[in-house]
Amino acid sequence: MKRIPYIAATAILDGIFSPSVRTRYLLILLCVFLSFSFYSQQNPKIADYEKKLQTTSDVKSKIEIFNSLGELYLRTEPSKARKYSLEALELSNKTGNQKGKINSCNTIGNSYYLEGNYHSSLEYYLKSLKLVEAMGDKKGIANSLMGVGNIYSAQGNYKLSLEYQLKSLKIREELNDKDGISGCYNNIGVIYMEMEEYDKALEYQQKSLKMKQEAGDRKGTSSNLGNIGSIYYQFGNYPLAMEYQLKAYEIRKELNNKKGIAMSLIDIGNIYEKEKKYPDAIRSLESAVKTAKEVGYKVALKGAYLGLSSAYEKIDSTKKALDYYKLFTAIKDSIFNKENSSKLIEMQTRFDSERKEKEIALLTKSHEIQLLQTKHQMYEIARQKMETKHRKKEIELKSQELQSEKIKSEAKNKEIAIQEAEVKNQRMMRNSVAGGLLFVCLLAALLIVGLRQKHKANKNLENKNNEIKEAYQIIETNRNQIAEKNKNITDSINYAKRIQEAILPSKEEMDRSFKEYFILYKPKDIVSGDFYFHARRGNKIVVAVADCTGHGVPGAFMSMIGNDLLNHIIIESGITKPAEILNQLNKGVKKALKQESLSSETKDGMDIAICLIDTETRHVEFAGAVRSLYYSSSGINKVAGDTTSIGGFTNEEHEFKNHQLDLSKGDTLYLFTDGYVDQFGGEKGKKFMTKNLRSLLSDISLNAMQEQQSVLNETFMSWKRDNEQVDDILVMGIKL
Repeated sequence: MKRIPYIAATAILDGIFSPSVRTRYLLILLCVFLSFSFYSQQNPKIADYEKKLQTTSDVKSKIEIFNSLGELYLRTEPSKARKYSLEALELSNKTGNQKGKINSCNTIGNSYYLEGNYHSSLEYYLKSLKLVEAMGDKKGIANSLMGVGNIYSAQGNYKLSLEYQLKSLKIREELNDKDGISGCYNNIGVIYMEMEEYDKALEYQQKSLKMKQEAGDRKGTSSNLGNIGSIYYQFGNYPLAMEYQLKAYEIRKELNNKKGIAMSLIDIGNIYEKEKKYPDAIRSLESAVKTAKEVGYKVALKGAYLGLSSAYEKIDSTKKALDYYKLFTAIKDSIFNKENSSKLIEMQTRFDSERKEKEIALLTKSHEIQLLQTKHQMYEIARQKMETKHRKKEIELKSQELQSEKIKSEAKNKEIAIQEAEVKNQRMMRNSVAGGLLFVCLLAALLIVGLRQKHKANKNLENKNNEIKEAYQIIETNRNQIAEKNKNITDSINYAKRIQEAILPSKEEMDRSFKEYFILYKPKDIVSGDFYFHARRGNKIVVAVADCTGHGVPGAFMSMIGNDLLNHIIIESGITKPAEILNQLNKGVKKALKQESLSSETKDGMDIAICLIDTETRHVEFAGAVRSLYYSSSGINKVAGDTTSIGGFTNEEHEFKNHQLDLSKGDTLYLFTDGYVDQFGGEKGKKFMTKNLRSLLSDISLNAMQEQQSVLNETFMSWKRDNEQVDDILVMGIKL
């Protein structure tokens, strides 16, 4: 029974309630339907604004009218609301009307949200947030933060959504904005429900419900009632869940909130399905489908199709179950395709390293171009040389032909001279001499031309050779520079690795504290964003496993900050209680990274699990920031840490929870970061997942610790196959 921060939809009541109740609601439905059919004509505000729009010429007034019409149409016709708000935004951009821009962006964002277009909705919420921050409008900032948080919640990024909702709540509490506070309580409750922290979810929903009832907000009250019903559904208390859902349904019918009606019908149908009242469940869910289609509410259609698929499967109607599941898959893809392109998944950059890599890449590309040009020049020189050689051969052949013709001519002349008599001998001699001189001149001319062409070709060839030598020298110089830069970068990172290794606990130090333990530590790059910590005070030992923001060089810097702060807190200040250590660490990271103000853009921080172990009594205390403790004692058990990280957008005043365990000799503690379970691999290229690691630990928990480490390492390498390692790997096991 998934809930969202905004609810909506209508319903058909046949077969859901008793005849008397059904009759009463059908009368209400008829009245509401008739009034809704003529909404735009009978709503005096819409008619009044549309009339003013035709008569006014003042641009500022037009912006206000367009925005007002957008807000009025938002709940009934989101696309029409967006049309008016886009008109207002265009005029506001032309005139520099900042307030008009903010109102327009908010309404456009809301309209996209109601249609399930989260990508476009987020775009306009962020535009609004930028504008209100520039104006210093705290209430506007709070509204925009809430909207962005709702988008991340719809995308399934509950951790980031919670950060935005908490920031919005803090501002609203400063402004004593009771309506906004109750809205934040509702949204935070929904997020905790999605994170399966139902006790916290119920606490926030009840806070919100109380404030909505005091303010007389019927729509908000129905939302809280429905969400509380969903929480009791998760608890397995179906009668109480049905009681709350029916209360929510009744209010939504009175308000003609069709989207809310559709969601109530889905929840009611899911409860019937759990109670094995399958015909009632199917009628309720089919009514939800009809109502959601009337208002184009994709979120409700998705939930109704999934519920119908499950209900028909329970009564062995396989074909219908499959048909509805196909409809569910199609509409789910239509909602989430766009957001999948921007997953979060991948926001940290290594500035210095990447800049060097880009320079090297550009320089390498330039060298490749130069090499291609040089090759082209060499080919051109070779071609010219071949042409010169070919021309020379042609000249030689021509010369030989001329010489052959001249010899034939002389022989013929001699025959004529012999035949004509000696009288013509003198004439023949003159002709022979003239012919000889002509031949010599022609041959000399041909030789001169050939020599000149050969000299010119040799000169060109010499110039080209010099150019090639210069190009090779430049390439060699650049190659040496690149190699030197790469060496400097690698040397710097390797030096950082030695520094990081120096701050980690040594093997000798760990051996003195524990007889049996293992540490599987596999950095993704040369240096790591994961680190482990050890400190001993008498018979009490503090151990920690931490995952800093990012990996590589940025993660390594954060790990050094975390290690230094832990040394100060535990060794210098003498604090050993895990929860208090995390409280002090959170404050220390925020101070070190200057994250105290809302305007801070630094989101860096860390997830960490920390234990205090009494080696004599085997009493263990634990606290975690997003990370959990697993221990083997009649199976693999989990102690969940807080869902709040260290640093980033977290509340500095957050108090971490301390957990206590009394364990026995031979029990084993396991602490690990998310790198192992997030590794892609296997036959289908999927993540390893926490449940598989937990199952693996259960299988090997009785083995020797070094054997456990070997199995974990071999399993990881076998799973990863040829895929790239996605994150740093750190798993610690300690046998008591």
